[in-house]
Amino acid sequence: MADISVTGFVRPQILHLQEVADLIWVSGGSEEEIAAAWLHDSVEDASIAPEEIEENFGQNIARIVEGLGRLEKFRGLPVATHKMMQAETIKNESESVRRIKMADQISNVRFLGMAPIVAMSLTECRGTLRGEAGR
Repeated sequence: MADISVTGFVRPQILHLQEVADLIWVSGGSEEEIAAAWLHDSVEDASIAPEEIEENFGQNIARIVEGLGRLEKFRGLPVATHKMMQAETIKNESESVRRIKMADQISNVRFLGMAPIVAMSLTECRGTLRGEAGR
């Protein structure tokens, strides 16, 4: 998995995954949710097949990771459309998917707080919030 960079400030991907898993743990998530949090970017960023996740971690964890993947299909659309479609889709997902998506977003916003945002243009800040930076 690739590290994420914002104007020269690099966060190793493993730190993001750890933070998401930690947020799930402290919010009372199950062991399966914690495992899925560690794997939440694996299909999209590491090209790991959902079948591999099911084979190695079980059907429940694979289902959660797949649910998170469904939310990523809107990337590349105009932001307002992307957010509206993602919000509509997540309403139909499990509580586990919603919990991990929230933890993922919290982690990404925290990263922005640590990054040298002052050096970023308004366009770069918006792109980062949309999930376009370093991808």
